[in-house]
Amino acid sequence: MLLEKKTWHEISIQDIIHKSGVSRMTYYRHFDSKEDILIQLFDAFLQTIADHTPQSFTRANKRIFLTKLFTVIKEYRKFIRTLIMNDQYIGMIHRTNHFYLKQITASRQQPFKLIGFIGFISNVCFHWVRQDCQDSLEELVETCLQTIHYP
Repeated sequence: MLLEKKTWHEISIQDIIHKSGVSRMTYYRHFDSKEDILIQLFDAFLQTIADHTPQSFTRANKRIFLTKLFTVIKEYRKFIRTLIMNDQYIGMIHRTNHFYLKQITASRQQPFKLIGFIGFISNVCFHWVRQDCQDSLEELVETCLQTIHYP
């Protein structure tokens, strides 16, 4: 992965083309910018999480969801750590907010609760990834369940 060798700002389109083995024309047929690559990768990550997100939360399925979420985070930790190290995590939070907000129709306060939930979980995930996922999934889930009251 190029981001392991260079920062995001140091990577050129030419670097990406060379590493991927495609022509410049092929690259631009699929992407308008190098940011589009990150967006596509992150959207695939979000969809993986969304596939395990219940329509509504209960105490029981919140535990199941958080366990699955942290399992996926652990699987993607190298990708997430790379984004964090390249100062892309703020964009990740905004993208996550947008991804989930477009899926809800609820009261005027529901979006604020959702954004608070996403912010809390994002910060927990970023900290956990920075610590190389040393805390157990069970401890992390239990801490989250004791802390968050969403919905």
